[in-house]
Amino acid sequence: MAFKKLDIKGNIEKYFRENGISYDRNYLLLARRKLFWNIWDVYSQIEEELSKACVVLVKKDEVEFFFCPIKMNGFSSMTMKIGEKRFKLNKNEILSFEIKKILIAYKIRIETKDSVEVFFVEGKIFGKNWIDENVEYIKELLK
Repeated sequence: MAFKKLDIKGNIEKYFRENGISYDRNYLLLARRKLFWNIWDVYSQIEEELSKACVVLVKKDEVEFFFCPIKMNGFSSMTMKIGEKRFKLNKNEILSFEIKKILIAYKIRIETKDSVEVFFVEGKIFGKNWIDENVEYIKELLK
């Protein structure tokens, strides 16, 4: 059975267009990632990570999060729902927004007065060059 590829980038941009959300290269797909894997239960761990995926859209005055759980349908296909939950943070609510390159991925740490969240950029979906360009663009927006 062949694995049906999900066009995540296309789905995200289609959602933005349909909802009148302006974007450029200022968004990334984020995922939480486990540090340690149980090799006997890898499938459900991957499924759990994908179910907590979100898109972050960085603008000059705010950062907006769109939750987009990705569901695996066995080993044959995946489905994605975007925008069921979304929230905004004004730039003045964010105490720190750090983007660091670690080995071959990016780690994003967002700190507000109430919480600290850590995400990893899902680079395999868009390609390394696209991610590198977006990260530099986002760093400029956050200055």
